[in-house]
Amino acid sequence: MILYYPCKPLGVNQPFGINPQTYARFGINGHNGIDFFAPDGTGVFATHEGTVVQVGVDEYEGHGVVVEGVDEIGKYKTIYWHMKENEIAVKVGDKLSVGDFIGKADNTGFSTGSHLHFGLKRTDDNGDTLNNDNGFLGAIDPMPYFTGQFACDDKLGKLLALIKSIALQLLGILKGKQ
Repeated sequence: MILYYPCKPLGVNQPFGINPQTYARFGINGHNGIDFFAPDGTGVFATHEGTVVQVGVDEYEGHGVVVEGVDEIGKYKTIYWHMKENEIAVKVGDKLSVGDFIGKADNTGFSTGSHLHFGLKRTDDNGDTLNNDNGFLGAIDPMPYFTGQFACDDKLGKLLALIKSIALQLLGILKGKQ
């Protein structure tokens, strides 16, 4: 599995697994995702190719999106929470590529400030979370799967390559007419 960072600039407010005393009231052994630094309105981008399987609101997590992907091991889902209400740009069934705009970060749900909560879970063929009894409701630490690149840069890089290709083709056409 390869993931790209969902927002820029990179900063981690709260890594996976810490603060067990805070999360015990939710029945988990610690933080079940990564909280990325994301001031209000920061763009959030798809970290992998996949399909949007959920767009909605959760009492604790606020507004968010869940994207299902497949790798060499099987299915997984990435979770994007605490997003800005009415600023989510995707709907269930949308097919996403790395770098597609999902929405904007905010401070919705059980949160002490604007950020993006990013989660990762392995799923079965039906999309149900595996290992729900691992102490983190099936979540696993996503950090080892990040490439070190930003999703928004990947999309921009592909766009710039396309523009360059078109410009070179046009230049060739113009030179041929001289």
